[in-house]
Amino acid sequence: MNEYEIGKDVQDLRSRLERLEAEFTGRTGRLGEQGIATRRHEVSGGLSDAPPLLWKLEANERIPPFAASLLRLPFPPPLQFASPPESKTWGCTPEPLIPIVYWDGGGSDEFYRLVNQSYSVFKWTNPNTGTTYATAEYSAQLIASGRAHSYQVGSISLASKNSMEITHRMVGGAPFFTVDKLFDVRCNENSLFTSSVDIDPGQYDLIGGATWTLHFDHILRC
Repeated sequence: MNEYEIGKDVQDLRSRLERLEAEFTGRTGRLGEQGIATRRHEVSGGLSDAPPLLWKLEANERIPPFAASLLRLPFPPPLQFASPPESKTWGCTPEPLIPIVYWDGGGSDEFYRLVNQSYSVFKWTNPNTGTTYATAEYSAQLIASGRAHSYQVGSISLASKNSMEITHRMVGGAPFFTVDKLFDVRCNENSLFTSSVDIDPGQYDLIGGATWTLHFDHILRC
């Protein structure tokens, strides 16, 4: 093989590598400049100023069947409760909550958005066992922008990290305890997102709200 043929083979190999790299990043340019956001991002949210919506099952009222599994109750749900289920639910701000990705090569895009957010604390007693349960939960619909994602592609791992840290707070605003949840966001994500934690039933009246922060880095273009 002569030098011309060797040079042609090297050039062809380089061209193939550049096409693969461009396909992965979604545009021409070097990986790490145009197709990735390596820096650490943060965006925060919390409760709206409106008072919580309070709910408690009235005497002789039957709980809706769809709520039976949520409250760990037998189906059909019983009519009588030794201690009626109750909850308090807050609206959230900002609504929607929209994380923005700032790319290493310049520019920015919406990552995803959390819409119809709510924060609730539930308490109920299983009428069969007499055991009382309580749960604190953040809930929202997660809708991806289609411009960025945080999941691994093929065998290439770029250590994407995406998490939500929720600080559950006492009445008056003092921090009570913190829960961290890792999760992935795909390019076509549209799903219910929840972060739920079981609490001591005696803490039901102590919890007065929450704040949260989304952390993410090494995010990739769709």
